Amino acid sequence: MISVMEALELVMNQTMQFTNEMVKLSSAHGKRLMEPINADHDFPPFDRAMMDGFAISFEKWQNGQRNFRCHLTQSAGEPPQDCGEEECIEIMTGAVVPAGFDCIIPVEQVTCFSQQQVQFDESRNVKFQQHIHFRGTDSKEGERLIDKGTYLRSHHIATLASNGYNNICVQSQPTIAIVATGDELVEVNATPLAHQIRKSNVYAIEALLSAFSSNIQKFHLPDEPAVIESWIRSVSLTFDLLIFTGGVSKGKKDYLPGIWQTLGYEKIFHGISQKPGKPMYFGKKENQLLFGLPGNPLSSLFCARRYITPFLQSQLNILLPAPTIELLTPLENKTSLTQWIPVQFLNEHWITVSFNGSGDVNGIEACVGFIEIPPHTIHTRFPLFELP
Repeated sequence: MISVMEALELVMNQTMQFTNEMVKLSSAHGKRLMEPINADHDFPPFDRAMMDGFAISFEKWQNGQRNFRCHLTQSAGEPPQDCGEEECIEIMTGAVVPAGFDCIIPVEQVTCFSQQQVQFDESRNVKFQQHIHFRGTDSKEGERLIDKGTYLRSHHIATLASNGYNNICVQSQPTIAIVATGDELVEVNATPLAHQIRKSNVYAIEALLSAFSSNIQKFHLPDEPAVIESWIRSVSLTFDLLIFTGGVSKGKKDYLPGIWQTLGYEKIFHGISQKPGKPMYFGKKENQLLFGLPGNPLSSLFCARRYITPFLQSQLNILLPAPTIELLTPLENKTSLTQWIPVQFLNEHWITVSFNGSGDVNGIEACVGFIEIPPHTIHTRFPLFELP
């Protein structure tokens, strides 16, 4: 068996082939941008009031004037008014600052406003150009705003919308098939018999990977080699990534490794020195990658988080390094296997979560992720692999 780091390196050395596609702005979040984005106009596009108040000429204030005539109001969304000889204009946040005014005094600094006369607090410190967001101070027309290759987050969507990008060129997302195998599995809405359990792995992995693709489909195959082989021949080639759960160990009904070999998949590794998840399989055929995860829920989920998540992050240019946490007491691994232990944050401290083996999916309800303990080590600080 190979080590966790050797397995991760073999996975990360692979690449996936992507095309470009045009998507609507509402579908761009979470995708990789494949064109540079430039400002289509100055930002802000006009001298903008930053708060409710009154626009004045700072020169008048410098000359000692504190009482101003005010007959006009400038609201956000209105074209700038021709103020002529107006001494002062009431102005709203976001409104255009009309020509001739270069200072805004907040409404809170008004001591009297009646009969179109405004009196300002003498004691306040007023500065030239205060509370005005001038045209082009954020960005100029044609300025680069988002680089090609950026993973689009919510603030990028705001930038795209502000610059009129309704159709965006992005990297196509991988098509993923998550396949549960096993005669003991029934649907979530079914009532299991005494010898059956409901499917959970496919739903957990789908949730884990949904940030990287909206093209995920779930399947369930019985423990019948002919059915499995027929499905792989007829259906699987439409997917970039195949993820199987169950059927990859050494048992009599663990058919999958043999079927993959028969169908021409290249085995990159089978078996990792880790707990849980020792029997994990990884292979490929042409441009398609295949992960064979153990059937126990925690083994399946932890393997997906440790190997598939970072692989997709690298392919989609998403850099999310694992944070380091510190436990209250040292944790020792006396075995030759890398161990993954679920943890939670409780009373301002990181602690481990007790669970009854890799099948105890209910037992880790409180955990936020798992830590990784190398073989034959004792530490208090560990990388945290969060489970989003």
